[in-house]
Amino acid sequence: MRVTGLKRLITIVAIAAGTVLAPPLAAQDSEWTAGEALKPCFDSGEGEEDVAQALAKCRELLGSARYGGEDAAMLRYAIINYQSMSATPGEKIEQLSALARESLPQEYQYGRDAQLAQLCYEVKRWDCVVAAIRPNLDSSYLTIDELSIFTDAMIQSAGAGSTQALGTELIQKRDKSAVGYLLRAEGRTKGDDKAGAIEDFLAAGDRLPKDNPVGLNTVCWQLVTTLGAAEKARSFCDIAAAGSPLDWAVWDSHGAMNLALKRYTNAWADYELAVRLEPKAAHALYGRGLALERLGQTEAGEKDKQAALAIDPDVAKDYAGYGL
Repeated sequence: MRVTGLKRLITIVAIAAGTVLAPPLAAQDSEWTAGEALKPCFDSGEGEEDVAQALAKCRELLGSARYGGEDAAMLRYAIINYQSMSATPGEKIEQLSALARESLPQEYQYGRDAQLAQLCYEVKRWDCVVAAIRPNLDSSYLTIDELSIFTDAMIQSAGAGSTQALGTELIQKRDKSAVGYLLRAEGRTKGDDKAGAIEDFLAAGDRLPKDNPVGLNTVCWQLVTTLGAAEKARSFCDIAAAGSPLDWAVWDSHGAMNLALKRYTNAWADYELAVRLEPKAAHALYGRGLALERLGQTEAGEKDKQAALAIDPDVAKDYAGYGL
């Protein structure tokens, strides 16, 4: 996606606010808005020439030394976003790291952190990922994707035991939030505490809002494919599918659940819908093939499996790992 100034900055915040994992905290600072003199920096079109003009204006305004505080921080943030099309990941990491999060308006601190964490994750700088997201674990802006990369980076850098300990700390602090339970569940999974991981994922699912299908689908998926607890996953899989019926991924998870429960006709229907929504989804294609085979339609099933393998050669190994 092209980065185009203030619209993009607002989008980052909106995405986070739309898929929160925790109940909102106390009221945050009021949203920052660009004054009339600053608007030429933040109001840009989609074309490269438009972006270049906006970038030049941002630099001019920042160089005038007339703006300080949040205005200056937002000018720097806009410049980083405009430059991101030509900067390398390392350069973007350096630029975002140099932009002190406390200098930004509070609602934009999370956008900066999310960008930095994703960039660091892509180059496997685990400590950087942890440092970027750690301040937001208690916030109402945290998304399931951010928690996922944080958890992975935490396990990679500090180990499963430390990840469990942090999850327990968050649970003690805010028991009604799903975040601590999800974090501890992943740590327990990596630490081979299957029973504890199942217990925590169930607790997380109970605490997630019913209108958060992404989070509920994560709980469904982990219980089914990682922990072999398909029966316990059913309610979360059902709620996720009902809440996001046009997302192929929730039907893929639902299909895996039904496949594990030997409800092969239901599994076929789930995977069929997933493939209709995303014809190139190798995972759903392979699952549909397995369901067909177990319904006695060997030839059709093999055709689906071969089509899936042509897209993703590792998909058969994935399913073998799930025990399906």
